[in-house]
Order: sequence, then structure tokens, then C-alpha cells
Amino acid sequence: MASPKRLFDIYIPGRPIYSRARFLPASEVQGAHLDHTLLADGCRVAEADIRDAVIGLRSLIGPKTQIRSSIIMGADYYETEVNRAENKRLGRPEIGIGEGTVIEGAIVDKNARIGRNVHIRHIPNRSDSETDNWVARDDLVFIPKDAAIDDDTVI
Repeated sequence: MASPKRLFDIYIPGRPIYSRARFLPASEVQGAHLDHTLLADGCRVAEADIRDAVIGLRSLIGPKTQIRSSIIMGADYYETEVNRAENKRLGRPEIGIGEGTVIEGAIVDKNARIGRNVHIRHIPNRSDSETDNWVARDDLVFIPKDAAIDDDTVI
């Protein structure tokens, strides 16, 4: 979808594609590099390197993050300060992608919590496998809705 030579063009004036109004703020990109990337509304991207990706609504992407050939679905809501404090107390990552994380060849569903310095990579000819927080199928990694991946995890 983000390639300049895509098979399906979403920008044809005579055949527009509509989405419902969400009344979200504009996306904020600070010092990031985006190449062949579609970025939805309400995202915050800090000093990340994102290529060949689709980044969904309300995605929060921390600094020094690399995302390649992936789909990040985003979030259904923004966490409040009270939610963040509770997550910290429980040792659980916040919603979004943490600092220093590398994601390649993955689909990350909504409200996922990916910690800091996590490495999620597709591996050609990887055996299919499954845990509560991730699934590997057909050389791709899927992170299900509301999953939490702890800091420093390697998938």
C-alpha cells in the first residue's frame, strides 16, 4: 500500500476512498525518517526509521525505533497518566512501540504494548509457533490485540 508502484491506488480522484471522521489531532513526527510509509491520524513518532510500513491510528513510536515491511494497527485510545502510572507499577509496557525496538515483517494489532529494545523479525522458513503474546506463521510475526511484549524480548 505504501509503495510508489502499488497495485491498488487509493488516490484516484474519480474513485475516492472515504473513512469515518475520527476527530483526532494531526500526527506529530519529530526527527524521524519515513520512506514508503502511510501514517494515520493521531500518531506520535519520535526519531524513528520507518520504511515500507502502514502506521495506524494513535500509534506511539518511541525514539531509535526501526520498523520495516510491517503493519502497526495503532490503538483504540490514548492512555491517561493514571494508566501509565499503573502500567509502570505492574512492570507492563505502555501502549505503543518502545525505544530502541526493531520490527521487521510483522503485523502488530491494536493496543499492543511493545517494550524497549524488543526485536521482532520475520525469519525465512521459520517453523510456525505460537505463544500468548505472538504468533509466527508463513514467515511473518503477528502480535495480537492487547498483547504485551516485555523489554529486551527477541522474537
